[in-house]
Amino acid sequence: SVAWALGDASAQGDLYRTSRLARAPSSDVPIALHDFPLDAPSLRRFAERAHRVLEWREHERGGCMPGLEQPELLLECLCGFFRRFR
Repeated sequence: SVAWALGDASAQGDLYRTSRLARAPSSDVPIALHDFPLDAPSLRRFAERAHRVLEWREHERGGCMPGLEQPELLLECLCGFFRRFR
């Protein structure tokens, strides 16, 4: 999305490079993490160390843009996560 919005594929590389240098702040906000096989691998142990992970799912299909590749699956995941906060 960054490359498309800025019209520059190198911007995506810059984003990844700078984000690796800075440590992400911890958060108590409940989150759900979904690991898609065609996306960059997620490191569950690091995510759970710094965040309040309520849900972790590993999917059999999809990649870095699940809204385009698997929209029904993404919608099901979002609705399921937020349903618990009603």
